[in-house]
Amino acid sequence: MDKAFIIEEILDDSATDATTAVYSGNFNEYKITVSKHMQGFYIITDSVKNRDETNIFDNSIKMFVFKDCVKSFDEVILNLESNSKNKVRFSSSLTIDDSNISDIKVYISGFDETKDSFLFDPSKFPRNAVYKYRISKDEFHAHMSLNLNQRLAKNFIESFAFSSDYGFENKKISVIINEIYKYEIL
Repeated sequence: MDKAFIIEEILDDSATDATTAVYSGNFNEYKITVSKHMQGFYIITDSVKNRDETNIFDNSIKMFVFKDCVKSFDEVILNLESNSKNKVRFSSSLTIDDSNISDIKVYISGFDETKDSFLFDPSKFPRNAVYKYRISKDEFHAHMSLNLNQRLAKNFIESFAFSSDYGFENKKISVIINEIYKYEIL
């Protein structure tokens, strides 16, 4: 007689789907690093022994559910320890003179779409705002049409980061706020 297998699917709150990963602990109890052997993959390791262990993930995972918070893929990789030497956060000393910010432009020359990333905290991006970007030969242009007061705009801009797998040689970042050239990084 042939053997039969019964497969049962159970839906519960701890289940994951193809784009969500669920973890038992708080976010700060996990270490996230770039995989050195598989390009485009990341490693998440639980610091508490015998709990969630270690997982490998890529950008197909859109949402990470922890005990204390939910984070998007961009939020998780924004704070990678191994990328800190190749990551520039936009200046926290940036001064914004206007009381209302309606337009932010970021230009990155020397941009390589396979090795470079422009990141920001999506939770600080206003719902009614428009974000457009384009990548052309060696250039990245981001344009954000929004309506933020000075404090919220500064908080949002401080979440901007540029990372590069191979350093910052031949890179130039310019920021224009309300059509006024504000500063240059690198």
